[in-house]
Amino acid sequence: MVNARNRGAASPLREVRAWLDALSHAGAGPSVGEIHLAGHSVQQGLVIDDHGSAVSAPVWQAYEHALGLLGPVPTLIEWDTAIPELPVLLDEAAQARERLAQAASRRAELA
Repeated sequence: MVNARNRGAASPLREVRAWLDALSHAGAGPSVGEIHLAGHSVQQGLVIDDHGSAVSAPVWQAYEHALGLLGPVPTLIEWDTAIPELPVLLDEAAQARERLAQAASRRAELA
């Protein structure tokens, strides 16, 4: 998402989804061992993957798309600067767990 925004993509989310679709169609799905999610900041017009804030809504949407293609994949939320209070971190983890559970449920329904 950060790279797409920095390149000035008209729709960063659409670009990320297309990249994930291509990755999935290339047979790379099983080789994805972990997904990393993080917050970002905007500094002097440049988007920086600084791991210092909550995961943004478009990133959550891209993550859901990835899980739909790849199935439930272990996920790490990176937050190692401007660390907030524990409840904020736990909420981020809960959001990821909820999406993982939904992806697992969808996979089970298809099986």
